[in-house]
Parts: sequence; C-alpha cells; structure tokens
Amino acid sequence: MELNDLNKVWEIEPLKMVGEEDAKKVLEKVAKQVQPIMKKRKWKVKVLSEFCPVNPALTGLNIGGGAEVNLRLRRTNNEWPS
Repeated sequence: MELNDLNKVWEIEPLKMVGEEDAKKVLEKVAKQVQPIMKKRKWKVKVLSEFCPVNPALTGLNIGGGAEVNLRLRRTNNEWPS
C-alpha cells in the first residue's frame, strides 16, 4: 500500500431515514470527486457523514481537523429532495 492510499475518506455514514441509499450514493460520489485534492494535500477524513441541523444556513461541518466531516443533503424538515 502506498502512503497516498491513506489520504482518502474512510467511512461513509448517511442518516438512517427515508432516502438513506440515495444519500449514501451522493456521499460516495463526493468522496470520489475530492480524492485527487485529498491526495495532493495529504488530507484524511475518517468519516464523511450526512447531517441535518436545525439552522438552514449550516451546510457543512469539519470536526477535529477531518476526523469527521458532516454535509447537509436534506432540507431542514428532513425531507429527501425529489
């Protein structure tokens, strides 16, 4: 294994609700798209997860310098967009 193989998203965690499989696909696509940037900058993200905060202006959150990155994929009322 090359050292660059470590610079990636290790786990994907969608919310356990309606649209979970679709959310997982979106998170996997995001993880794949940022892979070249992560390798170049030697970044690692242990968990890329979906979250749905009450504040509609909050779209993402980085916890612990990449230990966990949360992304909003749903509306504030927890509905999966159609």
